Amino acid sequence: MKSIKPKKLFARQKKSATELGERANEQVDRHVVGRLQSLAHSWRFVLSWLVLATLLVWVLAVQTRDLSRYYTRTAAIDGGTYVEGILGPVTNFNPIFGSTSADQSVSRLLFSSILKVDQNNQLVNDLAESIEADERAATFTVVLKDDVFWHDGEELDTADVAFTLQSIQDPDARSPLFRSWEGVDYDVIDEQTIEFNLPGSFSPFPTLLTFGILPQHILGDLSPNQLRGAQFNSTNPIGSGPFEFRRIVNEEGTAESDRELQIQLSAYDSYHLGEPRLEGFNFWVVPDEDRLKELFEDGQLSGSGDIDVSSAQLDNLKAQEQTFSLTSAAFLFFKNTNPQLEDVELRRALAQSIDVADVIGALGEPAIRINSPLLPEQLGYREDIQQVGFDLAAAESALDDLGWVVGEDGLRRNDGETLDLQITSQADTVFEPIAIRIVDQLANVGVNASLDLRSRDGYIENVLQNHVYSDIVIHAINIGIDPDVYSFWHSTQFDPNSTVRLNLAEYSSELADEGLDGGRSRVEEDIRSDKYQIFLEAWADEVPAIGLYRNSYDYYTLSGVEGPSGNLLSTPLDRYRDVTEWTVLTGKEDVLSSPQ
Repeated sequence: MKSIKPKKLFARQKKSATELGERANEQVDRHVVGRLQSLAHSWRFVLSWLVLATLLVWVLAVQTRDLSRYYTRTAAIDGGTYVEGILGPVTNFNPIFGSTSADQSVSRLLFSSILKVDQNNQLVNDLAESIEADERAATFTVVLKDDVFWHDGEELDTADVAFTLQSIQDPDARSPLFRSWEGVDYDVIDEQTIEFNLPGSFSPFPTLLTFGILPQHILGDLSPNQLRGAQFNSTNPIGSGPFEFRRIVNEEGTAESDRELQIQLSAYDSYHLGEPRLEGFNFWVVPDEDRLKELFEDGQLSGSGDIDVSSAQLDNLKAQEQTFSLTSAAFLFFKNTNPQLEDVELRRALAQSIDVADVIGALGEPAIRINSPLLPEQLGYREDIQQVGFDLAAAESALDDLGWVVGEDGLRRNDGETLDLQITSQADTVFEPIAIRIVDQLANVGVNASLDLRSRDGYIENVLQNHVYSDIVIHAINIGIDPDVYSFWHSTQFDPNSTVRLNLAEYSSELADEGLDGGRSRVEEDIRSDKYQIFLEAWADEVPAIGLYRNSYDYYTLSGVEGPSGNLLSTPLDRYRDVTEWTVLTGKEDVLSSPQ
């Protein structure tokens, strides 16, 4: 064997190692570096697809969102509890006794009536299936609906209606409704039919059928004088209305006068006009408006009509306001029996001296002016028959012609007698700035007018009821939904011997009486309308009063809450006419599947 020299052996090993390294590099280049270069190309391909996929997902999300906006919407949904803030006190939930706003509000939700007022301020059936009047408007027959139940499951029928009327008409019960039902007889024909017989023709009679019906099977054993103090009235009222009584929760206060209550009601699922959308309805009763406003600002109330919230506050609170026109209106009443004001020409001159638009400006907020003793939506209203308008030149000329001449001191006198007039109204009410404005306007024509501001305490009973004012009084009257304004303008309605003296003007007119008598004694609407035209013409010509403005009612709710709706209310209590549709919750609704 041939030996190899060490030097050559090292050279061969070096060459072999070099060749092996080169082959290894070739393999690395081929299998690693080459693949890495391919992988770089692959990543660019994968990345492109990832970007495309992301773009597709984004486009799909945008389309889904847009389509969701198109095919769905935020809408009110059923459930939840409405919390209404209301000023107290609370004394009695019985509908024939309730006297405070809180009493009557709770009663409206607990009890049903024969008729009720709808969104258009028209009478519609509640418990009644039908109501018919005879041709004289002296007999009215009511048929009740079948399958109406009390909250305890008992069936409601005409025995309950008769019991309620019997209680109202008994003087020992001392119901505030007593006067309205004097002289009305009734006969129960059967379980569903009752007949009302009036002492004379009275077409507006259906407006009286809005009182709450009581359960005879619960209260029938009580005597009339026991009825007012029954536990039923305050701790366990059973009605047939859209909500049923649950309990009263007392909130802690620093004094008896500061006590707050929560009156908790739950939806009545067998309500005859349809189950409410709400699960419950709570009244949060507080003693003063400041506390009520605090609760509203804290978001603890769903709504309230006993607060005043500015536009700026509404924006901050994300709340909303609904304004309703009421069927009540403010008037300036001349005391027509006053020796000076018996003169219709003097009354007309004074009316021409008063700029009603400027007077309304004293309110500091928008108000709807009225020019008639009837409201535009009422039967018989005539737009072409309006009261005397403002005409300063005509007023001054008429006063001169009547002998009331302006003296050096700027006051009008007639044979040395100054034309003095006193304007009576309530202090610390909206009527005070109005009275001040009228005093100033009368001064412009030389009338020496002065203010007679009375305390709000006992004002109705001591001042208005007894007509304790000398010349002019400013006040609001509830005209109602029917055009029967007999109580306010008929000559029989200021008799000193009468317990009800609503004719504040002490207005007496044969023509006006004729129209008012005829308007309430006929059923036919065209005939009633013709009769009221006679009254309107007499009223406009004889100027017993000046119509000022229509009262309004503001109700506030938090955003997302659906409370009372519409534009007209007979009284604020009628805000509950659609309470079964009120809601406090919102959610997404499918437009395609929702009812149109």
